Amino acid sequence: MKVLASASLRELSAAARTGQSARTSLGELVDRPVHASDPQRYWRCELAVITVVLALFNLPLLTGTFSPDFVFHPIAVRAGEWWRVLTHPFVHVSLYHLVLDAAAFLIAYAELKHLRLGSRLALVLAGAAGSLLSAVTASPLVATHGLCGLSGVAHGLAAFVALETLRRSDGKLVRCGGLLCFVGVVGKGMWEAITGNIAFASWHLGSLGTPIAVCHAGGILGALCFWLLLRQKSTIGTGVLPLIHSDPGLAP
Repeated sequence: MKVLASASLRELSAAARTGQSARTSLGELVDRPVHASDPQRYWRCELAVITVVLALFNLPLLTGTFSPDFVFHPIAVRAGEWWRVLTHPFVHVSLYHLVLDAAAFLIAYAELKHLRLGSRLALVLAGAAGSLLSAVTASPLVATHGLCGLSGVAHGLAAFVALETLRRSDGKLVRCGGLLCFVGVVGKGMWEAITGNIAFASWHLGSLGTPIAVCHAGGILGALCFWLLLRQKSTIGTGVLPLIHSDPGLAP
């Protein structure tokens, strides 16, 4: 407290010598948070936790199998195994499937460090919910094969990051990159939803099980709905704004 007080007095003295208003300077010192919450201090830990969770859910892959106990399956969920609704994105059918989905997810998630913890987690849930709902309502394969994997969520996060790049960046080249990424991800999701086929399927080097292509479009739709909600709330100035940005300087 003594150090803080001394620093404050020095700043006030400097303000007085330079002709600035002592009242204004005092207001700035009072408004300045001493221990400002920094949303970026959490995201590295989150990446580590997510990586560990993925590794634990997919340990059976080391023996050539995977755990069906955590895959979403309508019959099992109706029988009371509700946890499958939450755990299915973490389960993968092969090491190749795991590496592909986890890499895409983690790369996109790392670009969300400007959001607060609550917003990051809510975005992931929105993408997962959109992916699951689209698969359940539009694909009969879910009833016979179930659903697992992070690809739908990863597509949603990629679309969200592209929109945030367009909104936050001042560089023309970066904005063009964000626009191309958004158009590419959304176009890919729409094509897969319409045709029922995974784009670039012949390029894959390992097993993806039985892909449910529409879940990618669902993940994108869920993430876009969340993005629109955040933008609407921040525009009208509601209490959601502090959950979106790390400081007022980032607000639109």
